[in-house]
Amino acid sequence: MKAIVKSIPVGIGDCLCLVLDNDSEKFTIMIDCGKYNSSVRKFVRDDLNLHIDLLIITHIDNDHVCGVTEMIKSEPDLYIGEVLFNSYQREPIKDNEILTNAQKQKIKQLKGNLDIIADIVGDSKINAEDARLLSEAIINYEKTSGREIWKRAYITNETENLNLGAESQFGKLIFLSPSTTELQELDREFLHMFKALFFPHTKEDFVNNVTIYELIIQYINRKDDTEFEHKKISSIAPLTPQFFNQMRQDHSKETTCSNKASMAFIWTYKNVPRMLFLGDASHERVCESIKDKFKEFPLFLDLIKISHHGSKKNTSIELMNLVDSNLYVIPGGRNNSSPSFETLAKILLRPLTAKVKNRSLLFSKNSNNVNRIVINADKLTFIPKFNIAINEDPIEFTY
Repeated sequence: MKAIVKSIPVGIGDCLCLVLDNDSEKFTIMIDCGKYNSSVRKFVRDDLNLHIDLLIITHIDNDHVCGVTEMIKSEPDLYIGEVLFNSYQREPIKDNEILTNAQKQKIKQLKGNLDIIADIVGDSKINAEDARLLSEAIINYEKTSGREIWKRAYITNETENLNLGAESQFGKLIFLSPSTTELQELDREFLHMFKALFFPHTKEDFVNNVTIYELIIQYINRKDDTEFEHKKISSIAPLTPQFFNQMRQDHSKETTCSNKASMAFIWTYKNVPRMLFLGDASHERVCESIKDKFKEFPLFLDLIKISHHGSKKNTSIELMNLVDSNLYVIPGGRNNSSPSFETLAKILLRPLTAKVKNRSLLFSKNSNNVNRIVINADKLTFIPKFNIAINEDPIEFTY
């Protein structure tokens, strides 16, 4: 069987596709899509033939969901087999709507002010009525297709392994994050903001809960959207062994409830761990799950998709001691903050092994930090053998 991974540039966000091909059959997985641009559209139409067996939205942040929303909206012939997406999944209390007129008006205003799709991708502004929530798009898809594709049970680190294809012919997914506790933390943040925006509430307020929930989480995330991770010294300091060792010793932790609630999972084939996809998950939760579900470390994987565009808050020395690979994929990121030197140092400074004789880092876009390493690569002789590439060419593995 062949496994083809494609990381498609979508600005600051993620869009990854995993195509599992055993000659006679294919199983296609899309993991997030921050922007449905021409590159994604071409791949979905020409390579996937508008067929996605499993659509995984790791968490609710704009740079992971907006392209999915636009894709579903703009491709009427798109087939989606199943969707994994942790939104506010509660059973309705009643069949009729019970929000007050004042609350409904507030929701309409909030949605209009977000301009969800246009704001994240940096395109020209679109009309507020054209902005669509992902939960709305999925629900409309289900109504139009007559098929239920969104399984409403939460995906957590306690979720049973997901078999891909008949008799797991395409392998399995083993879920590492989030925990139920982390989803509950996000729910509490939602309830707090709902109360602040919409007055005191009762449990009946959430009849149309998935769209209200997504809307408010988008609002919360927008308030704290800008993240400056680095001290000014990081952008001007010489790339010395001392600098990299200092960066490596950073012990930052993920603080946002939305990212801590991100899905992370390992794709296994023939019961062997093959690829690790971390979304924007917390390194603490991922470490706990890996130690709980596996026995021998480090796990050698064919590919590791690093969490949160290489943010310093989502990669730790402990995590890098538990997993290793010849290939690290780091999509998206911001020019002046991510991928961070803290994360790059944690990946690159480890000794090579019999299985890892060279570490390749694949980025979907250039950034100041990546560019500095590329320009100074011949001087970084203290770093074990590595190379860096910035492209969107598919990566193929044969099993």
